[in-house]
Amino acid sequence: MNRKSDSTYPLLKAFCKVVQERREQLGISQEELAHRAGLHRTYISDIERGSRNVSLRSLIRLATALELTASSLIETAETKAASHPNLEGDIPTSNPVLPADDYQCCQ
Repeated sequence: MNRKSDSTYPLLKAFCKVVQERREQLGISQEELAHRAGLHRTYISDIERGSRNVSLRSLIRLATALELTASSLIETAETKAASHPNLEGDIPTSNPVLPADDYQCCQ
C-alpha cells in the first residue's frame, strides 16, 4: 500500500501553518510554546513541519497554549486549506479559551 505524501493533505499543511503563524503572532519560540503546552520542543517542531500526527490530547494542550480553542484551531486550518491553496493569509489573533479545568477528563 502506498502512503500519500503529506503534501496531498491540504488540511495537514494548513494546520501546520496555522500553528506556526499563531506562535509567531504571540511572539514566542517553539521552546516557549512547548513549555506552555507541556510538550517537547522537538514535538512542536515536528508539528510545524507536518511530520507528526497530533493526538486529541496534544491538540487541546497546543490550542490552549496558543490561546485558542481546539475547535477554532481546526476551523482556522480548514478555512485556510479550503480558501488559500498557497496557504497564505492571517489567522485569528484571539478566540475564547476554555479554562484548563474544563479539560479534566483528558488528564
